[in-house]
Amino acid sequence: MSIDAAPRTISSRTTSPEERIRLDIYADLRTAGADFSGFLEGFAYAVNNRVWEKLADKAGRPLTFRQFIEAPYPVGVGSTLAKIKLIVTLQSRNEARPEVAEALASMRRTVNDLIEAPLLTHGGDRSGQGYNVIPDPPEQRGNTREYTVRRLKRDRPDLAELVVSGALSANAAAIQAGFRRRDTLVDRMCRAWAKLSDDERAAFLQAIGARRCGDDTTAGDD
Repeated sequence: MSIDAAPRTISSRTTSPEERIRLDIYADLRTAGADFSGFLEGFAYAVNNRVWEKLADKAGRPLTFRQFIEAPYPVGVGSTLAKIKLIVTLQSRNEARPEVAEALASMRRTVNDLIEAPLLTHGGDRSGQGYNVIPDPPEQRGNTREYTVRRLKRDRPDLAELVVSGALSANAAAIQAGFRRRDTLVDRMCRAWAKLSDDERAAFLQAIGARRCGDDTTAGDD
């Protein structure tokens, strides 16, 4: 699906534009192969227009971005935030077009904000279901020390005092407060992915698609 084209119809059961967009993204995630150009441009349209806010879960509540990505279809697109974070770093074959480049750049900034920002703030549902999420304003999001200290002062003033005094790092305090998690293998993979060339990324995607990544049967042969 292109940046400015109307979403294609795959099923007569989808009636609203947002439902068709969701189905397009769901389908593209599973058929893209090594070329994610179509997915990237369709996903950019979805993100830049925040289509998940016009969709609902089974209880009729508006979706959060996380639900839109992770909930099984037909509620979401049945993916993971980690996978989306990797895919959006890829380049579209149409990215030389200024309007495509601008749309994709906007999408990548928004996705980064949505994934990296703390999921819940005061007033949100802390049940872990992702409902009634109240995100911080975009200008206040991030992983900078200033942002972390500001949030600690709001949510955990005891830890904020330790950070200001130098007794505890801002990152350690954020982890202890529960709004930042420890680095995982997926996090390290994401950082490594950002350093790969397009050819290396395509080779990796082909490898995991063939279910043979790390399964070199010739390894160790003389």
